[in-house]
Amino acid sequence: MKTTSYSSSPQRSRFTNISFVRRLKKSIIVESIAILYMSMFLYSAASKLSDYTMTREQMALMPLLTPIANITVWLLPATEITIAIVLFFHQTRKAGLYTATILMFLFTIYITYMMFFYPSLPCSCGGLLDVLSWPGHLIFNGVFIALGILAIKTHNKINYEHNKK
Repeated sequence: MKTTSYSSSPQRSRFTNISFVRRLKKSIIVESIAILYMSMFLYSAASKLSDYTMTREQMALMPLLTPIANITVWLLPATEITIAIVLFFHQTRKAGLYTATILMFLFTIYITYMMFFYPSLPCSCGGLLDVLSWPGHLIFNGVFIALGILAIKTHNKINYEHNKK
């Protein structure tokens, strides 16, 4: 009498491979978005620090930042670098995605405030981002917020599927 082993059946193997491919695709999405966030934050921090004097002067012009411009000019790049480091490690990536997305949301609130009350003031975002208009910044931030939410949801699905087994 012949016994059938389900663990080695082609049907089971096919489903296992499909599950693996789905997890792999989801992991690639999360990794790609994390890399985009890391690149953006590191570029922004490097731009601010490399032109420290200009960044400090621009931050001093910002109405909400004037009293704390000397602290913010160091604190903001340090925060961006820290978030990039947190995103780099798999163990802390989820926290990094949440933090990065929340920071982008806070930047968006600030940009909206600036756009309505001080539209002529320059941006101190650093590098190529300085050439964006305030509405351009809103679009840029909106894209990164959407990517952050997608990465968080996808990361949660990967963990749920992994823990479900």
